Amino acid sequence: MVKTYSKGRRIEYLAKEHLKKEHLCPVVVRSAGSKTPIDLIGINSITVFCIQVKYSDKPRKPTKKEILKINEVPKGVNRIRRGIWIWCSEDKEFIKYWY
Repeated sequence: MVKTYSKGRRIEYLAKEHLKKEHLCPVVVRSAGSKTPIDLIGINSITVFCIQVKYSDKPRKPTKKEILKINEVPKGVNRIRRGIWIWCSEDKEFIKYWY
């Protein structure tokens, strides 16, 4: 349990830094130990990003269950982007899926 939590936390911090740098989000909030659909919320001047972060050894697509979970987040206006980011340890990068 602790090892899994530590790995997940490390990947969430990578995603947090990615939101700050690549999506220009000066504000990124992490939902620690969350079992909710959102692990990270990033905000820039135009968009709110609601991100679920996952880990995988090999490239993969989100499962139907993961998609249903992120779709629980109301889409609201066009300025909200919901995504599942899967960290692929093989490629050392995020594979991003937007919903």
